[in-house]
Amino acid sequence: MKSFKKALYVFLAAGLILFSSCTDFIDVSSNGSSYIRINATTARTILPDWPLDTMTDFSLKGIKTNGKAEKVLAEYSTYAQLVSASIPVESGTWYTLTLVSKDGESYFSSTLSNVEITSGENSLIFNLKKDAELTPSGTGTADVKFNLGQTDEVKAVKGGLYTRAGDEELESFGLEALGITQTDGTYYAEYQKSNIPEGTYRLKVWFYADTECTVLVTTHSELVEIAAGNTSNAERNIYDRVYIISYEGIEGAEFAEGVNLKTAFISKESGTSITLPVKGQIFKKSYIFEGWYSDENYETKITKLELTSRDITLYAKWILGYEIDLGDGVSPNNKAYDYLVFDIPGDYTIRVTGSHCFNINTIKSTVEDYSVILDMKRCKFEKIPDGQYNCTIWGNEWYRRLSSIILPESVTSIGNTAFRWCSSLTSIELPASITSIGNYAFEGCSLTSIELPASVTSIGNYAFSGCSSLTSIELSASVTSIGGQAFQGCSSLTSIELPASVTSIGPDAFRWCRSLTSIEIPDSVTSISSSAFYGCSSLTSIEIPDTVTRIGEGAFYNCSSLTSVSFADTESIWYYTSNYKFTEGTEIGPMSATDTAANATLLKSTYEMYYLYNEKYGN
Repeated sequence: MKSFKKALYVFLAAGLILFSSCTDFIDVSSNGSSYIRINATTARTILPDWPLDTMTDFSLKGIKTNGKAEKVLAEYSTYAQLVSASIPVESGTWYTLTLVSKDGESYFSSTLSNVEITSGENSLIFNLKKDAELTPSGTGTADVKFNLGQTDEVKAVKGGLYTRAGDEELESFGLEALGITQTDGTYYAEYQKSNIPEGTYRLKVWFYADTECTVLVTTHSELVEIAAGNTSNAERNIYDRVYIISYEGIEGAEFAEGVNLKTAFISKESGTSITLPVKGQIFKKSYIFEGWYSDENYETKITKLELTSRDITLYAKWILGYEIDLGDGVSPNNKAYDYLVFDIPGDYTIRVTGSHCFNINTIKSTVEDYSVILDMKRCKFEKIPDGQYNCTIWGNEWYRRLSSIILPESVTSIGNTAFRWCSSLTSIELPASITSIGNYAFEGCSLTSIELPASVTSIGNYAFSGCSSLTSIELSASVTSIGGQAFQGCSSLTSIELPASVTSIGPDAFRWCRSLTSIEIPDSVTSISSSAFYGCSSLTSIEIPDTVTRIGEGAFYNCSSLTSVSFADTESIWYYTSNYKFTEGTEIGPMSATDTAANATLLKSTYEMYYLYNEKYGN
């Protein structure tokens, strides 16, 4: 009996030992103190076909104190067993915890350092990577497929493996053309190579919209890990559709180093934008680059290209010409320079830039037909001096050739006669900083239109007088006064809108504006000066607000088409005089409320001053 009991104890002890070691089959549960639960991931590269659920021989090892031996904490045959287990461990800080697994002949491992284990459940995540020390050396295979979508717009694909360290082509596996195939209506390109030395490489692929591989659509780059006896495979969706960007007007152009034009894009890039090359990055002999436009008529200028789901055509605008850059910084002794421009056939443009815009003495050209663009954006001054480019004073030929002016943001005023009789000047960009335009500033210029910024409060006498090509002008809401003769002789001006801020219209302000058909006088105006609209032969009607108390002599004289003048005030008594002696004026009574034609005849046929004389206005 004693021998039987002894045998039974031995059997139970052996069974207990066997039970405790067979954690491949039976979960080790928590004992109420500290334990861990594990999740694992794999590295984010194109890996061999190593799903976690196919890996085996999972082993968790740990070193509690630095310098101590590593011990096995748990072992499991499958990933499912690993993630369902609660593994009891001693609480405290562990120097390292390492998870090791196996797939075929390849080993994987991940180590966590200084892991703090507390009472209760502790969740740990291990990112498994191939362990080069444990895995036997050899070669593997790469098989990466690229989904090109439902269209055949991609005509060619090139790809190859590159080293991670020096980004050099891997010998025998470098850049080469990849075939394009079609399966069930979808196009694919595939990089497939075997006998690749194990290691981690960068797979780089280029996709083109033409067979000559000149129109690049997009690129793809990703790390590929090659393991002995395994296949690294993946499938990547590249795009749905290719859109082409075409550029007109770049024949013969050269680009600065490192500047390239994007010639195609894919649908997933829609909604993004690209920066286009600017002046100084794109060149063409004997030409000045003016910018990029979205239309062939050069109406809409752009600096950034917004990518939308369509083919796009851009237009480069050039001007035949030469650029003089005066440089930046302080001009030594305010020295003036002479420039000689050599003969180039055709209409020729000279662009003057830099911060020394007043340091040009003469520009001599052997070309008969040339014009000058004065780009002052880099200049630092507050006022265009009186008579600075006055062609009637200096007589300098190049002043008369000024066709366009770009002023800097620092300018607050344009002096008297600054650009007087610059007969070739057709456009000017006025910055938002300008508050006043001096007398005769643009008299006799060929401006076709002008927009005054909101900062402008006054327009000097004769400011735009004689600008016969001026068809439109936008006055800012801050303008309070329009000087005498300000727009006299602007024979192409068809309409103008006076802002509510204007209180007075100067003498002869719109005299001889023969194309002016309409004008609205705001309630803010209290007086219309003499000859203000003299000779505006196309003006047909006008309304006089009740705020106007005085109409100067000949204000509407010789307006031959004027058939209707309406007065808001048809009750007050009006007088007229020809000698400014208001106490001796002749009474004509109220203006007619119904016979607007009679009012028109009165104003356009007489050269008198009309005014109100009653207690209301105190004249």
